[in-house]
Amino acid sequence: MYDKRFVEQLEEFIPHLHEVKFFGGEPFVIDLYYQIWEKIVQIKPEVLITIQTNGTVLNDRIKRIMEHGNFHITVSLDSLNPEVYQRIRQNSDLDKVKSNIQYFRNYAKSKENFIGISVCAMRHNWKDFPHLVEYCHELDIPIYFHTLIAPLDCSLWNLSEEQLMKIIKYLTNHKFEQNTPNRKKNNSQYNDLINLIDMWRKNAIYLSREKKTLRGIQLNTKEYLFEKIALYKRNELVLDEDRIKGDMERIIQRTEAVIDRMPADLSMNKFLGALNIMEPAFLMNEIENKDENTLVERFSYFCYLNKEFKFILND
Repeated sequence: MYDKRFVEQLEEFIPHLHEVKFFGGEPFVIDLYYQIWEKIVQIKPEVLITIQTNGTVLNDRIKRIMEHGNFHITVSLDSLNPEVYQRIRQNSDLDKVKSNIQYFRNYAKSKENFIGISVCAMRHNWKDFPHLVEYCHELDIPIYFHTLIAPLDCSLWNLSEEQLMKIIKYLTNHKFEQNTPNRKKNNSQYNDLINLIDMWRKNAIYLSREKKTLRGIQLNTKEYLFEKIALYKRNELVLDEDRIKGDMERIIQRTEAVIDRMPADLSMNKFLGALNIMEPAFLMNEIENKDENTLVERFSYFCYLNKEFKFILND
């Protein structure tokens, strides 16, 4: 456990710091972080302190530390619709969060520091994306959209072509002014999100063809996995057979090594089922560009997050 002694041990390192980042969980409810910030502000107040917050907590102690420090703030805000917001972030007060965002915005503007809004794009909130962009336009702050890979029942990437096309049509019907630098950036972020959703739509078409092509092969098997990858390379990357054969030998070797190291509490069926429902481009990028330890960690995490594999495997 970290305690007061830990903060004291940081004193010799703080003079050498340029930036510290506090992500994950909610930084403003962790007392140890307050002690660290206070120590940084005391020793070297110019250190850049970057915080990702959900905006639910703002008290006098935070304000006091921020006024004497150099804080950059990103607030996670996934909806301006009270019902949707409550569904995503239960027991939170949207009006209070918006008030806190206004404080963070004024603080950042007064110190010429960064303030931005981070939106997690998912099934619950896609109708709110245009309103969130307009909200950031009004505050003259940037917006960033992040994608959700899991859980599956919250993700957009695994929707059907028809569902994704409905989302694209809705989003493209909204146009925004671009008369400030932040508004131009926000419009670009918005269009990038639409392009990403369109890529998922095209992938849904591909997965539908894949499912028909691989019909008869059980989903939660190595055979399905390797046929899926070979099919992607053959149809999408237009590689010759010799190249595909060489690539597949390497991929099979790497994938077998990862499978051999899967966590003991995951069944082979569930682990392979997780890999086989991933979109092929994402899967290939992971296998070819991540080290073995990272693959085990990421694939296992993806599997743990998804509770509905039993339905997928019986599809």
